[in-house]
Amino acid sequence: MLQRLMNDSRQGDKNMKPLVRMALLGMLIGLLLIPSMTFSQELKIRQAKPNETGMKAWCPIMDYNFDVKATTSVIDYKGKSFYFCCEGCPAEFKKEPDKYLAQTEFRDRRPTPEEIGKEAKCTVMNHRFKITTNTPIIDYHGKSFYFCCEGCPAEFKQNPGKYIVQ
Repeated sequence: MLQRLMNDSRQGDKNMKPLVRMALLGMLIGLLLIPSMTFSQELKIRQAKPNETGMKAWCPIMDYNFDVKATTSVIDYKGKSFYFCCEGCPAEFKKEPDKYLAQTEFRDRRPTPEEIGKEAKCTVMNHRFKITTNTPIIDYHGKSFYFCCEGCPAEFKQNPGKYIVQ
């Protein structure tokens, strides 16, 4: 009797394996499709809205500041709007959007050993000074911005467009 139960159990095991495999395969396909559908939805190109026209923008591809026009291409991605200076830039952005998203974040840091002792210009106060180990630096839009004191980075973060020059 015990032998028969064990045989029946093994037979049931054989019948269940294909079903389990099919279910796992279906779940895997679903997991792979959902992000790609979301990804393509997030990268739709639109034209600038009337309230965006005339504002200052930064093209993450060309690292270029410009005035938004009615014909400016825009991609809204992960809660941020990206403006492009020409028609070719949106396609480049679509290849690695997270790379460009990271460039829009403020990254506070201290100087590297190579930067210490060099001369810099304070982004806010616009005067020259020597970089020390305590010099505040913000990496933003793929560039490093240097500050003469601890108060300047906060001023910069309130309105970075005011201090970024083409």
